[in-house]
Amino acid sequence: MSVQHIFLALLTESDLHGYDLKQRYDQLMLHETELNFGQVYSTLLRLKRDGLIVLNKPDEEDDKKTYAITERGRQELQNWLLSPGKGSLVMCDSFSYKLAAMQILDTSMFLRIVKEYRKQMMEEMRRLTQKKLGTPKGQTGALLLLDRSILKLEADIVWTGKCLEQLEKEEAENA
Repeated sequence: MSVQHIFLALLTESDLHGYDLKQRYDQLMLHETELNFGQVYSTLLRLKRDGLIVLNKPDEEDDKKTYAITERGRQELQNWLLSPGKGSLVMCDSFSYKLAAMQILDTSMFLRIVKEYRKQMMEEMRRLTQKKLGTPKGQTGALLLLDRSILKLEADIVWTGKCLEQLEKEEAENA
């Protein structure tokens, strides 16, 4: 998850307070991953330390601190947007690591874990589909984010079906 890059993108629109950054982030991510304030301010400190943002002095009317993106921050954001990133690599999600660990388990345990994973994905797909149906048509970014998530789940559901076939075949052969 690249909270810092979402913050940089938000700061291209206007200077914002930490509270505003949190609220806007939560809205952009459809409240699927809400930030806590400790994460907000630790991220802002890292961005400031790295020269990607600056802290504006509070004005007399409002004593809250606002943050602004620097030219270096704009360049970092552009570089991030143009690179596929580590999260795009196929074998780097958490379930891939679980699969690697499951190689040492017996087939029945492996089978049980894949069945549970598939069940959870189907429930999540239903939930996101309902969320998509309730999202206003003008929220293109939100709809695209939901579509992507649903399609990724759909692909994993198909894949787990193939896994189950293979695992059940192996279990029958070993019985």
